[in-house]
Amino acid sequence: MRVVSFAIAAAMSAVSLAPFSQDATQGYKVAMDKMMTDMHMQGTGDPDKDFALMMMPHHQGAIDMVNDLFKAYGAAQDDTIYKFASDVFADQSIEIDVMNKMLETVPDQSGRGPQPFNN
Repeated sequence: MRVVSFAIAAAMSAVSLAPFSQDATQGYKVAMDKMMTDMHMQGTGDPDKDFALMMMPHHQGAIDMVNDLFKAYGAAQDDTIYKFASDVFADQSIEIDVMNKMLETVPDQSGRGPQPFNN
């Protein structure tokens, strides 16, 4: 356990975090609040569609947080953070597109039709 803890501590100390940015932190909070609000939905009655409809705001919240990070002066200067955030942006964007396509093709069990997420 000590070896794992030491490895984690060493990795964290190697990452040079950007100067504290109140604007970015506030942006993260706004993104999280929006994500939580958008995830609360009545539901269609179709568990497959509801899964996608509730996951998309979660993914969009991650994208919004990356955008806030990249807008913050002095942030994402460390290659590890920058690469991770860039991957999050790309991966989550692709997954939202996949879920929208799924909503267009999955047979509708709710009677309400496809409801793509547009943010």
